[in-house]
Amino acid sequence: MPIFATWEQPEGAGGSIRWVEDFRLAMLPFTKGVYVNTPDLSIKNWPDAYFSCNFDRLMEVKAEYFAKNVFNFPQSIPLF
Repeated sequence: MPIFATWEQPEGAGGSIRWVEDFRLAMLPFTKGVYVNTPDLSIKNWPDAYFSCNFDRLMEVKAEYFAKNVFNFPQSIPLF
């Protein structure tokens, strides 16, 4: 489930971001992972959260078919 917050004034950012992170952490015991289409840079162990046991295989596939690493962002599947 994607979790997000909005705010109208800049001073609302800190509290809103903290609320989202606190809620996400509170929901961890009730979930099996994180939805990869809503990346969250605060997730430290994102390979496990997004891909679980499939991460190693996804790295192999990326190395074979996308070796130029065109699809690259902070939480993209890395090359070996």
